Amino acid sequence: MERCPVCRARLGGRLICRRCGCDLNRAIVAERRARGYLARALEALRGGSLEAAREAAEEALRWDSSQAVRATVAFVRRQAKDSERAYRIASA
Repeated sequence: MERCPVCRARLGGRLICRRCGCDLNRAIVAERRARGYLARALEALRGGSLEAAREAAEEALRWDSSQAVRATVAFVRRQAKDSERAYRIASA
């Protein structure tokens, strides 16, 4: 997190905003957890485990609803849906 979500002041690595005094510790922890789940999702996707990728991406979304997280979740969902579709066609 680069800026305070309340007043938009630059944080410079601080956990408490110098301008408005907002304690950002929980928000920063949530953001870091989301990044960890996103990393797991991408690693699972790279390894071909679509269900594990979907689960990790969905968990990331529970911690952070930023545009980057939403885009990654949408991508993983699309990959899983395309894989299911291909499986159904191959099995027919």
